[in-house]
Amino acid sequence: MISPVVAALAVPLALFTVAPASMAASSNSWDGTWAGMLNNKEPVSVTISGGKVVSYAIRGGSPFGIGYSNVTVHTVSFGDHANYDVKITRTSAKTAVGVAHSQMVGDGQAPLTKQ
Repeated sequence: MISPVVAALAVPLALFTVAPASMAASSNSWDGTWAGMLNNKEPVSVTISGGKVVSYAIRGGSPFGIGYSNVTVHTVSFGDHANYDVKITRTSAKTAVGVAHSQMVGDGQAPLTKQ
């Protein structure tokens, strides 16, 4: 049987072991705006908030409609199911590489930096 004193100390200690892990995860969050140059010539930006892609724009134009997004620890995938698909792969805490496929433009690649 566990004594009340040991039990009283175990709960606060358990909280300390969980907190650093959650803090480390937040420093690697995808949330924020990721920007770069698509095919080294066209500005592109992707904004992620709450684990979901909320904005995607090329050439500083109006954002594209987003039909789906899937955010994992290492990758982000999103698109509109008909006209384009994008997959971003993290290369460090603040860098990633995006690969896009569009029905109208074809394929493209962009190194991205978290702003």
